[in-house]
Amino acid sequence: MTVVAEGDYTTSLPFEDLLDDDVLLAYGLEGKSLEPMHGGPLRLVVPTKYAYKSAKWVRRLRFTEEQELGY
Repeated sequence: MTVVAEGDYTTSLPFEDLLDDDVLLAYGLEGKSLEPMHGGPLRLVVPTKYAYKSAKWVRRLRFTEEQELGY
């Protein structure tokens, strides 16, 4: 899967990595919408990848047969 974020930034992960229990798409924090300074309106959080795959300002998810290169 390829994650497309603000400014045409992309990152990609194998779909299996997204199924980990600690991976999430965050749209809120403490009952409020996620603010832009924290990656809102949607942020991908992937803790096992040392946060380098945790894209802020997600705009689109693109599911592909093969993993694409990211930024």
